[in-house]
Amino acid sequence: METLTFPDDWDVIECHMVGYNKRALTHREIKASFTKPFGTDRISEIARSRKNAIVIFDDMTRGTPVAKLVPYIIDELKKGGVVEGRIRFIMALGAHGARNRMDFVKKLGSKMVEKYAVYNHNPFENCKYVGKTSNGTPIEVNKEVIKCDLKIGVGSITPHPMAGFSGGSKIILPGVTSLRTIYFNHCVLGGYGPKRTPHESTGLGVDNENIIYSDAEEAAQMIGLDIKVDVLMNEKREITEVFVGDPVAQRKKTLEAAKKHYLTYPSENCDVVIANCYTKANEADTALWAGLRSIKDGGTVVLICHTPEGQVVHYLYGKFGEKMGGRGWEDEKPLQKIGNLIIYSRYKEIDPHLPIWSKKYEGKVFWAKTWEEVTEKIKAIHKASIKVAVYPCAELQYPIQNK
Repeated sequence: METLTFPDDWDVIECHMVGYNKRALTHREIKASFTKPFGTDRISEIARSRKNAIVIFDDMTRGTPVAKLVPYIIDELKKGGVVEGRIRFIMALGAHGARNRMDFVKKLGSKMVEKYAVYNHNPFENCKYVGKTSNGTPIEVNKEVIKCDLKIGVGSITPHPMAGFSGGSKIILPGVTSLRTIYFNHCVLGGYGPKRTPHESTGLGVDNENIIYSDAEEAAQMIGLDIKVDVLMNEKREITEVFVGDPVAQRKKTLEAAKKHYLTYPSENCDVVIANCYTKANEADTALWAGLRSIKDGGTVVLICHTPEGQVVHYLYGKFGEKMGGRGWEDEKPLQKIGNLIIYSRYKEIDPHLPIWSKKYEGKVFWAKTWEEVTEKIKAIHKASIKVAVYPCAELQYPIQNK
């Protein structure tokens, strides 16, 4: 943990989300959540008529403390008669790069990795076509997921820049679908891609009939996602609520709670915005909404993203050469009204895999390895008294709408 200090003459405002310091659940409280699922029977009851179980969990771009949840899922499966050798895990990578044993241990814990098979999802191969959604999206799903007759998803619900909120059925689409499926959902339907316009139903915190999410929900129903487990987290990445149940029924309850928990009242007309990216430092551009919402025209945004791995490999939106990238990659991502962007990271990348800046803006984008460098740069840019807004977990925070 790092404590940021500011000059005495700066007007600094902390913009926390409502649930930033909510108490973490105890082990007993987490366990109790699995005994009363929403809209369906307990996992142990469903498991009595099933043979093979797969637990689909989110990847390293999500802060979900999966290791605190899976022991209770395993207990439920064993109570239902599913033997150890018929339980496996798969990391829902979507279009992200594959991970290794170290990452599996970080998400699941070493005991789980030693006992159960854990696989990466491959968006390029081993996906089976199961039909089209009502929107026309061709659904191709991981064959290992398809062949298991009990499917359980584990993740967290947080604000999402395209789907409104993450969690729910997104564990299936994009989580374990092919790149073709993801491209159609994100770019063709959603409008997030080169020379496209985002669909009016999409955007950060926009959940009413969001076409990207509703399409994912339909895909999850097509392949038979049985149970979804989602959590809410405080600013320390601790679990404050757990929601277990039928993916559709559970989603309604989770979304209602998430809107209240992550709600943030943005400060306005600021010279400088500090956007800390804690749980998604490897997808740092998701934290930039805070700057766009709070900054005055020509202001400075400081994006904090300390992560040794840098920006995640993304086969749809990532960069794979000086002037080439995935099918959804855009050569020039606009800074909009941001005058200067300071990327505060101890792990500098000249040209990140997932672009958080464009070479078009050289002279306006700066890297800093120390907080002292950051404050000195701000002083050089802004000569007069400075109004600063600090967002401690910008990538988790949900700005009040219609502002």
